[in-house]
Amino acid sequence: AGYEIATDIKAMPAAQRSKVRGCAFYTRQAAADFNRRGFKGLYIPYGPVDVDENQVGLDTVAVGQIVATSLREAGIDVEWDGSGDKTIFARFSSLES
Repeated sequence: AGYEIATDIKAMPAAQRSKVRGCAFYTRQAAADFNRRGFKGLYIPYGPVDVDENQVGLDTVAVGQIVATSLREAGIDVEWDGSGDKTIFARFSSLES
């Protein structure tokens, strides 16, 4: 996923690329884990994008903060220690009624 995102960002005009703050995505492995967990939560990788060995976007922790805040604002519980070393876990059990 990271390679494809970087390729798409590389193809953007410079003015548009300068607005990129980072990315968040999920992988096939995360999707399989999501199924194993009974659809209760999902690991979400995040961070800046490397394009031709140049970082596009904010640093890893800043991107993580945006992702975690956005998830919380959507009513999703987030497990994340605030460091750039840990993947964010979005716990969907909080959405059950």
